[in-house]
Amino acid sequence: MNILFVENKLRVDKLGILYLSAVLKANGHKVNMIEDAITPAEEYLQNNDVDFVMYSVMSGEHPWYFEKNRQLKEKFNFTSVFGGPHFTLFSEDILEDDCVDHVVVGPAEAVINRIVEGQITDRITRGSISPNIDIILPPDRSILYQYSEFGKANMKRFIAARDCPMACSYCFNHSLRKVFKDQKERFFQRTNPRRMVDEIKHVRDTYGLKTVYFNDDDWVEDHDWVREFCRIYKE
Repeated sequence: MNILFVENKLRVDKLGILYLSAVLKANGHKVNMIEDAITPAEEYLQNNDVDFVMYSVMSGEHPWYFEKNRQLKEKFNFTSVFGGPHFTLFSEDILEDDCVDHVVVGPAEAVINRIVEGQITDRITRGSISPNIDIILPPDRSILYQYSEFGKANMKRFIAARDCPMACSYCFNHSLRKVFKDQKERFFQRTNPRRMVDEIKHVRDTYGLKTVYFNDDDWVEDHDWVREFCRIYKE
């Protein structure tokens, strides 16, 4: 299958998309991502065969994505898949929009290939938190780094843990824990320090970097992990 992730205007590395790209490519699918402000989605779909168009959406941005998907659906034949923070908490927003074929609630690594391969037909699919994040493939940065703004940037973004050890009431994690309360033992997992360093080295050697930026909610909560990471990183 040919899969296209459509973004409006990329401001930061959306690592969630890059993780999904790695999972999809591992199953033999072709994946690309475009920034509509630079590469209009209409032009891309006119010149390329696309089976699935996917969107990762933050709250506040969702009206643009609904409208963009509706415009594309009027001209092209594809299956649309929505996900991201907004639809993890407000999946019912799709019920009144018949241009949305699928929405994934929460992490999608375990279900995205099943949707693409027709094994899941429900409009709303609940993802799952991996019992071991070290089995998740590293993010596929090639689809993002085709844009020199990111590929040639001195600072590259990484994430060493999923979720947060806290559940502050003003934060997304508070609501996320309610959605996945049956999987609470899987919250806040850290990547093995050696694997994290290997990922950084690969990005440095392949694309170049001068600054490593961690997007973690709480990078220093586990002191033993930090000490071990720093020891390996220094080497």
